[in-house]
Amino acid sequence: TYSDLGHKYQLRFESKHHDFSTVYAAKKLKELQLLASVADLDTSVEVYVYADETRIWNVAETDTTSDRSMWTEGKSYYDNGTSQVYKLKIKGKGRTVKLVITQTDDKPFSLYGYGFIFKTKSPR
Repeated sequence: TYSDLGHKYQLRFESKHHDFSTVYAAKKLKELQLLASVADLDTSVEVYVYADETRIWNVAETDTTSDRSMWTEGKSYYDNGTSQVYKLKIKGKGRTVKLVITQTDDKPFSLYGYGFIFKTKSPR
């Protein structure tokens, strides 16, 4: 988040629609992994995952179906001592996957990378 003369500008990261080089094959999504440095993940960052155009995960205060306790933290072997790997089990099917991350609070946040674990189904 960028602050200029007291006005906060929202951070928004939006990935492209990934097809993982298998355009026509449906993917069964298993897990999302974020390599990030976050001061407080529970209150400052919102994560949205889309399979095709359908939102399959929303980590936001207003969403009652998403539980923040579902995130697990892993050790990061990145050179930065404050970064961690955040893992989330997700379920969804689609040909493409998109990730959107927003932050509205004026807190430190760094995203170093992300990855999806999925199973490919053969095209019909």
